[in-house]
Amino acid sequence: MSKSSRGGCCVLILLGAGLIAAATFLCVVQAAPAGTSLNRVAAWMPTSWDADRARASWEAHRDQIQELSPVWYQLDGSGDGSINRYAGACDADLVQEAHAGGTLVIPLINNYYAGVGFDATPVSTVIHSPTLRAAHIAALVSETVDCGYDGIDIDYESLDGEDDREAFSTFVEELTAAMHAEGKLVSVAVHAKTSEPGGSAGAKAQDWTRIGA
Repeated sequence: MSKSSRGGCCVLILLGAGLIAAATFLCVVQAAPAGTSLNRVAAWMPTSWDADRARASWEAHRDQIQELSPVWYQLDGSGDGSINRYAGACDADLVQEAHAGGTLVIPLINNYYAGVGFDATPVSTVIHSPTLRAAHIAALVSETVDCGYDGIDIDYESLDGEDDREAFSTFVEELTAAMHAEGKLVSVAVHAKTSEPGGSAGAKAQDWTRIGA
C-alpha cells in the first residue's frame, strides 16, 4: 500500500506476526492541509486480532514509523451512520506513546463484517443520504477529537461502481472539510487502477482526482 497526495508519497506497512510486512494490494490518497509532508512511512496495526505480536512489532520499529493506523473502527452495518469500536480502540497510552515519538495516529475505519466480508450496502446507504452522511461525519470527527487522534483513515472497499462514485467523492470532500476545520487529517484506502474510472466496481467508485484534492 502507498499514500500519495500533492507530490508526496508514503510507504504503508502492516504490523503483525512479529515483523513488518509490505502490503501491496491497495493505494491510499491522502487529503492534507497545504504544507504537510507525506514523504513518510505509515503502518496499519491490528488490536482486535494478532494484537500482542502487532504491538511488539510496533515497539521494535516505531522509530521508523511516522504514521500509525490502528484498525479500530467499523461503520455500523445498519447503515445509520454510527461507528463501532474494535477491541483496543481509543487507547490513550498508545496514542501518547506514538505522539511522544513524533508519530501521527490515524486510525482506520472499515466496512468489513464477519461472515460477509467487505459490504458496500451500509456505505452506500450512508453516503447517498445527506442526513446520514452528516451524522457519520459528525461521529468520525467527534471520535477523532475526543480520542486525540491526528486524523482518520477511510477503508471502505468494494463499493458499487459508478453508482457510488459521486456520493463517495462528496462524502470524502465533506469529511475532509470537517476534519481540517479541527486541524485533523483524512486518508482514504483506494483500489488499484492504472486509468479512470478503473476496471473493478470498487475502483470505479473512487474518483482519485476528487478524493485526493
